[in-house]
Amino acid sequence: MKRSLVVSLFLALLAACAGNGAALDTTPQKSDVDAMRDEAYGVWKQQQLLLWDEWTQGTPANLAETFRDHETLFSSRTAWRLLRSMNENSDPAFQRSVRYLRRHILFEVVGYETSAQQDELARVRNAESLKVGDQTFALSHLNTLMARETDYARRRELQQAAGQTYANLSEAHLQLDRAVAAATKKLGFSSYLELANELRGTDLAEVSRVAEQFMNDTDPIFLAPLKQALMTELSFEFEQMRHADMPRLLWSVRYDKAFPQDILSTSHAVSMRQLGFSLADMPNLRIDADARANKRKRPRTFPVAVPNDVRMSYLPQEGLRGWEALYHEAGHALFYVTSRAPSFELQALGDQTLVYAYGFLMQSILGNPHWVKTALVRLTADEQKSYSKYIALKRLFLARRYAAKVMFEVAWHSNQQPDLAKLYQNLMSRAHGFRLDEVDAQRWLVDHEPFFLSAQFFRAWLLAGLMEQRLQQTFGDRWFESKEAGAWIAAFMRKGLEPSVDELARDLGVQKIDGKALIAVLKPRL
Repeated sequence: MKRSLVVSLFLALLAACAGNGAALDTTPQKSDVDAMRDEAYGVWKQQQLLLWDEWTQGTPANLAETFRDHETLFSSRTAWRLLRSMNENSDPAFQRSVRYLRRHILFEVVGYETSAQQDELARVRNAESLKVGDQTFALSHLNTLMARETDYARRRELQQAAGQTYANLSEAHLQLDRAVAAATKKLGFSSYLELANELRGTDLAEVSRVAEQFMNDTDPIFLAPLKQALMTELSFEFEQMRHADMPRLLWSVRYDKAFPQDILSTSHAVSMRQLGFSLADMPNLRIDADARANKRKRPRTFPVAVPNDVRMSYLPQEGLRGWEALYHEAGHALFYVTSRAPSFELQALGDQTLVYAYGFLMQSILGNPHWVKTALVRLTADEQKSYSKYIALKRLFLARRYAAKVMFEVAWHSNQQPDLAKLYQNLMSRAHGFRLDEVDAQRWLVDHEPFFLSAQFFRAWLLAGLMEQRLQQTFGDRWFESKEAGAWIAAFMRKGLEPSVDELARDLGVQKIDGKALIAVLKPRL
């Protein structure tokens, strides 16, 4: 479907949805909800298959075409009908399923309404380039360039060049923000924050408070290991630290010799077998590890039909980052193929925080000091100790960074401070442990994801930390070698996306998810 047709369909959709909410159709019966679910699942499956072909073969995915003849389903009218149905049916299981289906519909409607602005932002972003000396680079490659750049001064130049592009992107970002605000009102929500609360299934103001507490609790344990890591990994003093150095610090090549590409797949298979899993023997999991010209390098999981058709694409990559990517993504795939949730909504449309958490949990094996001692024999004892501390610091930094992003975005969308650049600069400076400069302050325009994806990542790190702590307490420090620990993980995975994050946290012994467990896991390693 051409973009013009998408817009035309959406305008027709708006015309059909105009009018007073009181004039909407009567509450759908259960059979109507079943029909909506089946229709939504059909579109989902078609999209996943298209995306799989695009990711693994390079075949362009025309997702807009998949909405043809489904304009009634993906409409604000349907979202209202589902809300009414949910409110008039007291069955908790039915309410949960309808709530998840409604969130999916809301996401799609907002995507429809803002498609033109999203396309324009993508166009402007792709057109932006960095000019350093006589060389020109795509803006999208900035982090990779900084990570690979060994020269301190050269990283400064890249940072300054990037600052010149932020203003060029600002108008496209603001146009998208205005379009999202308009879509929010048409859907009947009073604010962006209210809609985001519904879409993420949580109170984001409360998540911001948890984030602030996490920052308070980790301030005393963060700065000293950061200073030490700078000397160990980058060989310069903390006073010289700038934001441009963070990608290089997080992409340290010092330990890559311990993570060769040729044994990645075998080593990962061994790790999974120790837990009682064998991904290669799971008939419902299709793994594409072949190299081909148009295949994307980044791993990705496609839950086509959970749990019967789950697919994972990856290319074995050299070094620590390649290993981290596989362990993390395999956690996603294992989750979906293990899920036994009874319906499409609970299999695919629940809180994706759970998916990310299982990825972080499996990735955490690579930083476990006891795993390091037996698996990374190419490192000396001192290097192993330094590596374990480095991984703990990296996990802590990323969690702090996303805590700051949540705090910034909640304050932004609550209109708590007019100077957003200054707010971003202050919060991110605290998260990083050093002062960001005025150029980096302007990154607030580009350093955010739609509808608080930052909150999902932040909570996923906390949930993974809680799971890791419980595994250590129950099965010992070498839990990653225990089939009983694997069975424990699988028991939670079988719940699929049915539980909320806080419900899963209560199953793990805490009332609400917070950062205490993650801190308890990381602090001894720092």
